[in-house]
Amino acid sequence: MTDESMWGGMIYRPAEVPTVMAHLASLSTTRGDVEVFQTTDPFPQPYTFRQAYVALVDGHPAMFVTFMRGEDGSSWHVHTVWARPDVRGRQSDDPEGGNTFPVRIGRWLFDNGYLTHHSEDRTPAGDAWAGLVGGEIPPILAEDDPKRGNPEDTEEPSQRAYRLLCQVEWGAAPLGPEAVAQ
Repeated sequence: MTDESMWGGMIYRPAEVPTVMAHLASLSTTRGDVEVFQTTDPFPQPYTFRQAYVALVDGHPAMFVTFMRGEDGSSWHVHTVWARPDVRGRQSDDPEGGNTFPVRIGRWLFDNGYLTHHSEDRTPAGDAWAGLVGGEIPPILAEDDPKRGNPEDTEEPSQRAYRLLCQVEWGAAPLGPEAVAQ
């Protein structure tokens, strides 16, 4: 058993480098040029059908959002959002939080129909992000609900997923959103 197969105290299949499905966009931001890609799920869990959107800055992953299709078959639900600390933004830079890199990328994903709904089990930070990004926001689960996300249980697996995304060969991606069936 490798370290990568043990996540959150549970044993899963060995971690695999995600597969790039498509290059979705080239965006210009205050952080420079950003490339947005769609990949397979960077979390090694055996029975999920999630995928991810990954924003690259200077050719390196800066942020990812995992998502899955809603039960209705036509909606796309956020599962996990994670950004490198250097792109998260500081409260002193933007007291309202609405102009940070993760919020701008999230708004772009929602505005362009790549995401439609937020999860109800989001963390407090995820709840704040959802409010700034927009889209369908269901009520957050109660604080004592065991299904509600918490930062401690989210950070370590997200860093592992990030390390896997850092191993991806981004230049080999099919170009254009038409490469991905939505």
